[in-house]
Amino acid sequence: MGLTNKKFGSLDRSHVKKGANPIGAPTLMFSPKRSSEGQGPSYKKRKKNAVYVHQSEPSSSNQISQKNVLESSIAKSAGSLYPTIDSSDDDEGMIDIEKLLSASPPKAKSEGKSAFVDSENHNKSNEKRKKVSEEPESSESSESSDEEVILVKDVREELGEKEEDEEAEKEEEEKNIKPKVVPEDLDNSTSILKSLSGQSQSKIDSIKRKYKGKGIPNPIVSRKSLIERSEKHLTTVTKILRGKHPPSFYYELAKKQKENSIHETMGSVEKWKVNWESYYGGYYGLKRQSIIGTLIQNRLQQQLKRSVKTNRTVSYWTIPRFCTYVLANEIIIRMIMEDMNCDFDEAEEIIRTTTDYGIVVADSVEVEFDLENSDDDSSSEEQQPSTRKTKDALLDKILSL
Repeated sequence: MGLTNKKFGSLDRSHVKKGANPIGAPTLMFSPKRSSEGQGPSYKKRKKNAVYVHQSEPSSSNQISQKNVLESSIAKSAGSLYPTIDSSDDDEGMIDIEKLLSASPPKAKSEGKSAFVDSENHNKSNEKRKKVSEEPESSESSESSDEEVILVKDVREELGEKEEDEEAEKEEEEKNIKPKVVPEDLDNSTSILKSLSGQSQSKIDSIKRKYKGKGIPNPIVSRKSLIERSEKHLTTVTKILRGKHPPSFYYELAKKQKENSIHETMGSVEKWKVNWESYYGGYYGLKRQSIIGTLIQNRLQQQLKRSVKTNRTVSYWTIPRFCTYVLANEIIIRMIMEDMNCDFDEAEEIIRTTTDYGIVVADSVEVEFDLENSDDDSSSEEQQPSTRKTKDALLDKILSL
């Protein structure tokens, strides 16, 4: 099959139209045009465009035809467009800013002001027209902002004054505060006894009104008288320790407390679990109860030592506590029987129900230390300690509760 001459795609270039340009090598889109093979590239120089500015009335030297300039209605109202005085000498058509700034704009015929100032004033007038409706809001906002600034300043001033006043008050308080003088005997046991008697008078009066007409005698104020009455019942206490006389309900309370514990002796934690008020000696109060307990401890030392070895309840409570909270109440019950002229059961009920009278009223009355001879208070079967030691033993026992 032979090759035929075709108009397109054929390798034969013999048939060429007349007047057609010769087919040369393909060139890139952005490649420079070459006039001939031996010459370098030549770049086409673009024409310089005139730079125009706004001017109300053109001068005769710079006036050009407005047909070649596209102007909108806004541009016409602002002024026609006119070229600058001198074009830039730059080959690339760049504007020389320094020449523009140094050159003065053309003056108008009717006015001596520059066209640039006129156009600027015109623009300002248009902006004023647009802001006419916004002026009330801006004025209100400015006034409100001024008020807020004033309020903030006032608040800051008030806070500053308050802080200064507070600092001044603190300084005055520090000057007026005097160091508290702690009494030397605050740590002594006597201060604890005084605190027990520090009941308010109003509370004392209310308790007295409660038991008015019940026949409760006034608290015993003489230590000597209290000891003399208590000594009459020491034989009964001895019989109770030996098991020859039935005890009161206080012994049963102490026994239950021991049975609820797994320890041989009452510990410091178990002390907080004991309802101590249930062991108080009725209207005689804790002060007089403690004096009686100390008397028992000093007079019956041998019996108590034997009971500790044989009786687990005595061992659990220890001798000082057992004498004060159990055995002293045995004597108080007998003394109530003498005061009220009643039997044992009635005396137990009275001592149980008059505990508040003893704590508030009786303990507020001090017991005078009026013993002529120390033997009456603290003599024992084997030794006779001094009166001061007896008092200290009483206070130590109260502190050990």
